[in-house]
Amino acid sequence: MPLVKPTPPAAVPAVPTPVPQRSDMANFAVRGDAVMTALPGVVDGMNAAVVYANDANDFAAEQVTLAATQADNSAGSAALAAASAQ
Repeated sequence: MPLVKPTPPAAVPAVPTPVPQRSDMANFAVRGDAVMTALPGVVDGMNAAVVYANDANDFAAEQVTLAATQADNSAGSAALAAASAQ
């Protein structure tokens, strides 16, 4: 059964900016908490992107195989047509 063309996932969420800096101790904890809170969503988005890339690769490989099969079938049909024309 042919594979279904995969649908691209949503964009990977961005990490909040500005990111924590040790030189800015007054805001470090708040910014660090924001980054740590955002990381699970970022990881989920990256995982979805990897799954999509793998599925897209499988789909493309299948399309190449189908195209090669069709080319072989066309060549065979052309050879039969040429032979029957003689």
